Amino acid sequence: MKRVISFLLALVLLLSVNVVNAQEIEEGKTYLLEEEVKDNNVSYSFAKGVLTVKGTGVADKSYIEICKKKEIKKLVIQSGITAIADDAFSGCKNMASVEIPKTVVSIGHRAFQEDGLTSLTIPKSVKNIGYVPFRYNNKLKKVTMPGTFQYVIPEDYDHANRALFGEGVQEIHLNTAFEKKMMGFYLADKIYLAKGDKKYKSVQGVIYTKNRKTLIMVPYSTKELKIRKGCTTVNVSAIAYSYNPEDGYIPYCEKLKQVTIPASVKKIVNDLDYFTDLSVFYKTKFVVKSKKLTGSSIENLFQFVSEKTKNQMLSSSKFGIQKKNQMYISRDKDLLGYVGNATTVTIPKNIKRIGNNAFSGKKLKSVKIPKKVSSIGEYAFYGCKNLKKVTWNKKVKTVGDWAFAQTKIETLKLPASVKSWGENCFTDCTVKKLQFPKTMKRIPERMFSGLNIKKLVIPGTVQAIGPFAFAQCRAKTVVFNEGVKTIGKRAFDETVKMTSVVIPKSVETIEDGAFQETEIETLSLKNPKVKIGKDAFYFVKEFVLDTNPENYFTFGNFQSHDEKGNFNILVVKVKNASGLEIECSTNKDFSNAKTFTVENKTQEVELKTGMGNEVYSRIRPYTNVNGQKVYGQWRVIG
Repeated sequence: MKRVISFLLALVLLLSVNVVNAQEIEEGKTYLLEEEVKDNNVSYSFAKGVLTVKGTGVADKSYIEICKKKEIKKLVIQSGITAIADDAFSGCKNMASVEIPKTVVSIGHRAFQEDGLTSLTIPKSVKNIGYVPFRYNNKLKKVTMPGTFQYVIPEDYDHANRALFGEGVQEIHLNTAFEKKMMGFYLADKIYLAKGDKKYKSVQGVIYTKNRKTLIMVPYSTKELKIRKGCTTVNVSAIAYSYNPEDGYIPYCEKLKQVTIPASVKKIVNDLDYFTDLSVFYKTKFVVKSKKLTGSSIENLFQFVSEKTKNQMLSSSKFGIQKKNQMYISRDKDLLGYVGNATTVTIPKNIKRIGNNAFSGKKLKSVKIPKKVSSIGEYAFYGCKNLKKVTWNKKVKTVGDWAFAQTKIETLKLPASVKSWGENCFTDCTVKKLQFPKTMKRIPERMFSGLNIKKLVIPGTVQAIGPFAFAQCRAKTVVFNEGVKTIGKRAFDETVKMTSVVIPKSVETIEDGAFQETEIETLSLKNPKVKIGKDAFYFVKEFVLDTNPENYFTFGNFQSHDEKGNFNILVVKVKNASGLEIECSTNKDFSNAKTFTVENKTQEVELKTGMGNEVYSRIRPYTNVNGQKVYGQWRVIG
């Protein structure tokens, strides 16, 4: 019995260390080693430049008690060690090699940063890797590592460069399956895949699909790319990939001097789901041997080449492009571009697609979409300052980003046939009348930002309004019909002319900042159980709520606070309420809370809690009914 108890105590002690168990790894849970490691069963020994780590637990900085970092030439981590802590061996500039055992499952932030490593093997067992653990290892040339792992990047860390390694790595060899989502984290000349990879194949260090017919990834440091003969499809993301597209920094293969596209290539596919400026490739020489490229493929190639190269391609008979009435048309009836200056243009009846930038900036006053057109590309009519009328056909299915942005369209009746609308389709348009089709269930992100419409009516058939959908609009009146369920993040951000808004009972969710930076005088909410995001109504001056005082609620937003617990909070008036009550506590359950009562009006109030900087706060209205206080719902102050 004593042995059993001792074993259980030892097991509990081991699990108390900051080490993830196998089940957590399989579930993909984030594992960080930022906290100080305690109760660690790890020992260190140092002799003749070799630091040896052994035991069961986390390798951390404790070794500096027996040696200096600059004295370490080799690191040996023995089997049993399960993790390597944050910054554990960073700054060991003379450490040329390290042995990591198969028992290690996690490597912490910056664990080997600024070391002298020349080669590195990370075993398959490692499931979690912290932020830039091997950056500034300028001598590192060859790396063997997993292709599948959880890269742990805290939100408040530098996002400018998240690559695992610095430039200079010549080869990366993966010992588990490659994942496309990890593309942006590798910087190398060549990448070689595991033999058992079922999806992808490495050819001379460049990654293709298993059948070698689709180009998937070109290593970052590539200077000359010769796409293999037999490849039929090239993904744009193979050259312009990203680890964090929202930050706008894309680690292009910007060292490319020349790209050779063989005769076998038929398609160049724009598979990017984020915007990026590909002008970095304008100086790259593209040698195009293929004569089979589709119109959309030529469009996608145009994103990479200079205007001079583009014009040369348009005028070359090699690509099967015809010029008719100042319009360039591909062999598969893609209208690639218009070079005339007419205000009226007749688009040929056999056109199937209007390409990217086809009429961008032209003097068109009206346009009729031919019957066979099923797709309109990005920026197709962007900046046509005189374009007032668009006659749609019944077959258009997709409309690209910014397709009709900055035009003078006044009446917009959206066709029911369109299944996919791009972002910013009608940004900064002078639309006076807008009609949605019954088939539209969701208004896409940024579709109508900056719209000049005065009265906006959202029909009940539209269930969701996407993020920034009507941001910076000039609408004075916005009507939400019963049926709308979701108002997205910052959907009406900076729509400053609205004075009164009624949110129907059907609305279940109002996301962060939905009406941020507006000047709404009164906001009526018909659903007392609606979920409301942070700063959704930051400048609303009065809430009009359910007639039952028990369903009243309001919001507070921190304006400033100090370490002593003095807070300035912006609170919002609730129509018909008698006052507002605020509770502050150092506990999440608001035990031992201090209560403050403030006047029911939109104002900035000062609270002196004396509780220090870590305080939980919440607010609710109360109403005097027959001499008694009836309290509304609590809402946490954000």
